[in-house]
Amino acid sequence: SSSDGQRSLMRMIRNSSRTLFDLNVNTGILPLKSAGVSDTVINVMMDIWEKQRKLHDRNIRMYIQFLRTDRLEEYDRALRELVAYRAYAVPLLIENLRNEDERIRAGCSEALGRITAPESIDSLFQAITDRNQAVRWKAARAISMFGSRKDLVERLAVELGRPGQHRDGFALALGYIGDLRTLKEIVDLAKDPSAGEGQAAAAYALGLLGQPTPEVLGVLKEDVLDYPM
Repeated sequence: SSSDGQRSLMRMIRNSSRTLFDLNVNTGILPLKSAGVSDTVINVMMDIWEKQRKLHDRNIRMYIQFLRTDRLEEYDRALRELVAYRAYAVPLLIENLRNEDERIRAGCSEALGRITAPESIDSLFQAITDRNQAVRWKAARAISMFGSRKDLVERLAVELGRPGQHRDGFALALGYIGDLRTLKEIVDLAKDPSAGEGQAAAAYALGLLGQPTPEVLGVLKEDVLDYPM
């Protein structure tokens, strides 16, 4: 009967995973109408979906606040819950990359790195120059999770050579990615004593790249460690 069908649809919606409840016109309403589902049933479905949307938004915001905890087990749980929401959590995670609490900014960067949604890349590039070092390093690791895409590697290399900003994150991201095409740029930063934390990050990136050429060893000993060969 139609009532049985309606109850079946409602059970399906309530039991659906957190990443499947977001009904919209293109992927939801039109196919339902084409299948002959009545407006009454569609309205009921939309009402349930809207309630779920609000519930999940509230949960995501709650777990984002948990990222400020000093307890590792609580932090890990919050991170797992956020990542489980996948693309649905991305807008709120991006929004909180501007949160006043650096622990939240760092945690959101890490979550975005695990989700690897393309729409988060530009925001992570902004986070990689954050005033807080922990945020920069989390953003660097997050960007590296997108892999050795040519456009990302080239963008990182350009920013690495741009003075007047924090560059340690760009060096770390390139080191994590492991793309040897940027070896020269990383070596140049490691040679620069005025780069501060960028010089140390470049040295670490060289270690990640694992290319113990005479030039690399010379830079690490003479420029970074100040130990003449």
